[in-house]
Amino acid sequence: MTDAGTTYLTLRPPHRTFLFWAVLVMVLSSVAVGVIGLREDGWTAGTAVRAVFILAMVLFWVGAMRSGTTADREGMTLHRGPVTRRVAWAQVEQLGTDHPGQDARRVTALVEGKPVVLPGVLVAELDQLELHRVG
Repeated sequence: MTDAGTTYLTLRPPHRTFLFWAVLVMVLSSVAVGVIGLREDGWTAGTAVRAVFILAMVLFWVGAMRSGTTADREGMTLHRGPVTRRVAWAQVEQLGTDHPGQDARRVTALVEGKPVVLPGVLVAELDQLELHRVG
C-alpha cells in the first residue's frame, strides 16, 4: 500500500479470520440466549452475568482484530489491544526472535535496550521487515 510515496508494510496475525468468525458466533449466540432469558425471566442475575460475558468477548475480539504491526520508512506502529505505540527506526537497535533456533515463535525488536514484541509479525516475515527497515 502506498500513500504519497510512502510504502507501508502491514503485518497482522494469521488467525484473525478464524478468530473473527468464532467470536462473532459466540457473541451472537450469547445475545440470543440473553434476549430469550430477558424475555422469559426479566432482568435476573443470570442476565447480568451474560451481559458481562458478552461485553468481555466483544472487548477481546476488538483487541485481537486490532493487533498487528505497520512499518513505514520512519518506523513501526505497534497495535496491541487498545494501546498503540510508535517506534522510530532510529530507536530500534536490532530485530530478532524471542529465542534463537527453530523454536522461535515471536519476533522482537530491541528498542533502547529493552525487548519489545512485535504483534502480528511471524518469524518467516522477519527478513521482509528487516529489508523494509533498511530500505
